[in-house]
Amino acid sequence: MNTDKEREKAKEDEFRKLLQAIWEDSPPVRRGERAICNGVVFEAQADGTFVATGGLVPEKPQMEHGMNTDLEQKRMKVKPTAKAKARFRYFTLCEDIKRLPVIPLVSDGYSGLECFHAHETFGKVLPCREPDLLARALNGKERHGLSVTHCAEDYVGRILFAAELKANYPAWVRKDILGRAAQIALKVVGFVPTFVRTGEDFTTMEYQPLTPEPVS
Repeated sequence: MNTDKEREKAKEDEFRKLLQAIWEDSPPVRRGERAICNGVVFEAQADGTFVATGGLVPEKPQMEHGMNTDLEQKRMKVKPTAKAKARFRYFTLCEDIKRLPVIPLVSDGYSGLECFHAHETFGKVLPCREPDLLARALNGKERHGLSVTHCAEDYVGRILFAAELKANYPAWVRKDILGRAAQIALKVVGFVPTFVRTGEDFTTMEYQPLTPEPVS
């Protein structure tokens, strides 16, 4: 005959095995999902707890380490890189805001940066708590392609020069402009000029000073 202490230990063992199975598989836990451990069926509840539908019943076990909801489990995977942060900041500065996309507000959603990174990297649309900021970033990204093409055309046409690129654009934007300029140059003149290939021209190069002619 089992004592109360033995029954309590059996409950703890069952639940430990359940948690181990969940952490090893790492699936998003949703309401109604089930797991089976040693013949005992556990069903996930809306609050992140598990209730056994048969066999031993654990006393409302909670998921540990803050992993109580599907949203928090996914949030750990949305880690914007330094490059994503730089692009997000740059795109939100776009002054042309006549065609901002309409994004619904979700008060407990992700930040604008997290949503932007998920959309750019994984093509996922996440609920957002900063819809205005996200809208500006998405709009800025769309306008960026046109801006890059215009700058590249001006650079190849020698209307825009290397010193101006360095003064007005971050390194990753200059790289986009020079890459597009190379495509345009190949199409127009059949080769990539040195000033396009290197991103340097007479406005940024250092020249050997002229040697004064000897006075006779």
